[in-house]
Amino acid sequence: MGPVLVLGLGLQIADLHSIMQSVGLTVNATRVEPEEVTAIRSQLAGKANMVVLPMWACDPDGTPTGNRNTDTFEFLALEMGMTLNNVSV
Repeated sequence: MGPVLVLGLGLQIADLHSIMQSVGLTVNATRVEPEEVTAIRSQLAGKANMVVLPMWACDPDGTPTGNRNTDTFEFLALEMGMTLNNVSV
């Protein structure tokens, strides 16, 4: 193997390690569930799918959880065993 190939492989491994650490921290982080999510939890019981639409065009003040909590709904779908469909518009 040439030195450039070895260097490239080393960089890939180092990059993969940092990504795995970041994902682990995100998944294992303690999340505070917003009241809006708690309120809809019972309505989602027994449902098979959830669609999370991006809220970029919405007024953050007029959206129940603002633009910041898309991941909250994604983790909720995961926790409830739902299929999650993200839609990019």
